[in-house]
Amino acid sequence: MHPREDATLWSAYETATEGTVNASATAQVTVGIPGSVFPRIAAIGCPLVGVVAEGLTVPDYILSVSAQARTVAEVVAAVEAQWLPRACLLTV
Repeated sequence: MHPREDATLWSAYETATEGTVNASATAQVTVGIPGSVFPRIAAIGCPLVGVVAEGLTVPDYILSVSAQARTVAEVVAAVEAQWLPRACLLTV
């Protein structure tokens, strides 16, 4: 969780303290604001949900490796779906 995030929004869920990449290696799904760490999480094979909002500019290559959600209901649905990117997006 980024220090600027309101931790109470995630109080019903388990959150990691060991760092995003290490935590995603054993997580059932990772949820967060899309950023440069997303391709690394996707490469580990963890389902990934990017929470996007109006005015947030995120490069396509980052969005392509995650499901996207704007509302809490969409986040929950994406978590339950455990979406994974196509393998071709993860190869170099």
